[in-house]
Amino acid sequence: MQKAKRLVSFILCVMTLVLSSFTACSKADIKNVIYVIGDGMGFNHIENARMYSGAESFVFEKYFVGEVSTNSASSEVTDSAASATALATGVKTNNDYVGVDTNKTPLENVMEISQKVNKKTGIVTTDVLSGATPGGFSAHVGHRNNEEEIILDQMECNINILMGKFSGAYDAMSEDFQERGIQYAKTLEDLNELSTNKRIIANVENVNPVRVEGSADDVPLKALVEYALDYLSKDNENGFTLMIEGAYIDKYSHNADIMGMIYALLDLNDAIEYVLEWAKDRNDTAIIITADHETGGLLKAESKDMLSSGFLYCASGHTSRNVPLYLYNVKTDKTSFDNTDIFDLAKSLIVG
Repeated sequence: MQKAKRLVSFILCVMTLVLSSFTACSKADIKNVIYVIGDGMGFNHIENARMYSGAESFVFEKYFVGEVSTNSASSEVTDSAASATALATGVKTNNDYVGVDTNKTPLENVMEISQKVNKKTGIVTTDVLSGATPGGFSAHVGHRNNEEEIILDQMECNINILMGKFSGAYDAMSEDFQERGIQYAKTLEDLNELSTNKRIIANVENVNPVRVEGSADDVPLKALVEYALDYLSKDNENGFTLMIEGAYIDKYSHNADIMGMIYALLDLNDAIEYVLEWAKDRNDTAIIITADHETGGLLKAESKDMLSSGFLYCASGHTSRNVPLYLYNVKTDKTSFDNTDIFDLAKSLIVG
């Protein structure tokens, strides 16, 4: 009998430890989960962008908790489709697969889980909406290049607001969106004319990081995030789940364009600062900030002068390097994570 009691006590203890691995500051109070992904953003991308900016640190860096491994089911080096699927569903899949497992069976993602508990949902990205990362959170297709299938899935997915960089493929289907009762916008001015009670697909022109030599018409990520937060929080007692992606850290890194990467990361940082400011006086919002993978094998510059040297990238593609994780209004005892763990964390916050 005593042995049985000890065994039960041991099992209960283990279960308690497992369940307490991820805990929010006031988990019962969490209504809103904001998931921020810097595509391709490794530790040295942040270090170099901070050095260029002259800041001692970015605001989000004080919320650092650990490192995240990113391998896919098919490779030590993931692509954005497989990594987005892992972050969105908690399941490893093959490179190029979007929202499906290795058998191409659809996987439930955080947006669908949120809808089941009556939360609003949104995706904001500087990529086109059919890109691999937004696709991983909104579609279920066998290959990331199946753009039409991704768009059709997004029409049916019931995500309240989808905002991304302009794509002709979405513009060509604008009438299809409207026939399904989905509002369609191409500019920030268009968005201001829309109802906050109906779904929106915003295929926004001139979405670009604001650069010194940039156009006055450039639309920064922060502007999209401001709109999305207003839209999702208005008259909403149940809360929301929002995924925000800064896509061009990755795209510029593929081309070894370090100054482009820096402006893209500063653009993401501006959006994160806005999100943190929006959340600072609330206890109902948790924020997860991470990356899907590292791109370029980037070295850390020893001085600001080195940033223009062009010799800091060691690779033209993704690498297997771990990426950082930052958590706001969430506590965890862990410091080492897999990308599937980040889904588990998000799900635990969403379902309460």
